[in-house]
Amino acid sequence: MNASEDILIVPGAQGPEVWRAQGKDAATPLDSQKGRGAGWVALPMRSVISVPMRFPAMAEDRREAAALLELEGFGASPSASDYQVETRDLGQREQRAWTVLQTSQIPAQAQQANLDAKFAPSVAFRTLKRGELQLWHEAGHLVVAMPDEGGKPLHSQALTAIEPDDDAAAEIRCVLAALDLIGVTPEVENIVVQTPANVQLMPESLTPFSAATGLPVAVETDKPPHLPREAWRLVPPPVAQKRVARRQQQSIMLAAAGCVLVIMALLGAFAGRLWSREREIKLEAARLDALRPEIAIIENARAHWKALEPAVTPDKSFMETFHQIAQLFPPEGITLQVFQIQDGHIIVQGIAQNQGLVNGLREDLTKVPAFSGLRWDFPNQPAGPNGVTPFRADGSYPEAEVTASL
Repeated sequence: MNASEDILIVPGAQGPEVWRAQGKDAATPLDSQKGRGAGWVALPMRSVISVPMRFPAMAEDRREAAALLELEGFGASPSASDYQVETRDLGQREQRAWTVLQTSQIPAQAQQANLDAKFAPSVAFRTLKRGELQLWHEAGHLVVAMPDEGGKPLHSQALTAIEPDDDAAAEIRCVLAALDLIGVTPEVENIVVQTPANVQLMPESLTPFSAATGLPVAVETDKPPHLPREAWRLVPPPVAQKRVARRQQQSIMLAAAGCVLVIMALLGAFAGRLWSREREIKLEAARLDALRPEIAIIENARAHWKALEPAVTPDKSFMETFHQIAQLFPPEGITLQVFQIQDGHIIVQGIAQNQGLVNGLREDLTKVPAFSGLRWDFPNQPAGPNGVTPFRADGSYPEAEVTASL
């Protein structure tokens, strides 16, 4: 599900609240079920560490490296998506910076957020004014924010105090003293306590708190959140892991889709080749069908020529063949019983007084020049009781065998 960038999830006084941004600083509350498609998730100030810093003017990449060294100095080893540095006082020789670092206390609304959602500290969704130290409640605890002269956060943190009392005043004085120590003290003129619309807080009840801080205190109804003014790169580790898993799954799906496309392309090419081959075969079959009358005429002429061949070829005429074979027979000892010429075969069959006469006839038939193109077949036949041996000689021309096989 794609994230809707105008839907915000912000920490409220009692729990997460869902808002829809409308215009520059306007927003309307939504049902909590709408938060599943939120495009922005505000990280409670208890889930981030605000680290104000001060640097001499330097290039942005060097400032990032300097801020990372500061973070590593107190034991943090963040990745690029775990922290962000926002520089103030641009163009001056001395620059203040607001560095935000994620902690391991990731709220449920951030862990279950849409994978395409963006994350920022909750103070980035609030409107701050110059010289005004702002207090509000997140999940029952107070949060304080100190803006610079342009109304942008210099520092913000969650307090241990639940209500604006002496304990809260002591924590605020400590924070202001720490900021003064590193030279990033903001100009603070008064304190404004933001309360939900359904909570009535009388200014008179804040007199002890005002006296303890030494600053005038006012009460205002909490304003609707707005979209962050800056681009944020913070990503909670659980969401980052899910994004990596999604990218891997998408890569696998893209690879599978690529394989399917390649297979489809190959099958398409093969189908095209089959279609082309089938078309060629059909064209060739049509051409052969058109030649059938001519082929029939040629076959008829060939049959007539075959019938006339013995008459025009002396070596293949019946009488000449019989004469050539009769000359091979000895004066006595062999009796010719069958002489036949049919379908290109010459069949000679008879009986001989002994096997030697049969062997002699076999050798003579293979040596006659007139029968050099013939292939003779002499099946072995057993001799009779008186030594009389029957014989059969089958001579055939190779073209006759081919014609017979066709």
